[in-house]
Amino acid sequence: MNLLVLLENKFNDIEFASVLLVLQRSKKFKKIVYYNPEGIKVSGQAQLVNDIQTTNKIDADEFDALYIPGGQGAQILRKDQTSLNLVQYFIDNNKYLFAICDVPNVLLEHKLIPNNSPYSSYPSEWSKEFQTSNRKEAYITKTTDKIFTAKSAGAALDFGFYILKILFGKQFSHQIYQAITGNNDEI
Repeated sequence: MNLLVLLENKFNDIEFASVLLVLQRSKKFKKIVYYNPEGIKVSGQAQLVNDIQTTNKIDADEFDALYIPGGQGAQILRKDQTSLNLVQYFIDNNKYLFAICDVPNVLLEHKLIPNNSPYSSYPSEWSKEFQTSNRKEAYITKTTDKIFTAKSAGAALDFGFYILKILFGKQFSHQIYQAITGNNDEI
């Protein structure tokens, strides 16, 4: 399994670090690549995660899933046609798409999420005109068979476990949950 992470500058540090911590801990990914269409070094909005070198040279066919953290970087994504085209490619080719925070709002704005599909997103003021009655307050929502959305940084750790559950099964996800949290309860 290969994962592409789309990073716009000023992404949400928690949404990046928490999800990637869980996914890397699983050791199930042969390759995790950080992508930005400019191939620049990017940093989180809180500057807790800094100077991540991205690449702009990828073959999207090599990847099974795309993860996009939100934060202020979602505002850059709104105008980044190259990255929006990449998202469309993943959708058109029936690949997994995981989006959190304001990113689902961007996807809805650009009609990359079907209007009749449920989704979770951050309740940002700018996106109210695009939000539909299908917006859920749930931390995590199955939007389509291959698109999964999460509400906010508060959902990030759970979203990481949820991604593992979708890709590798509930039992495996629970093992990683136990290893990270030390808890035996269900996730």
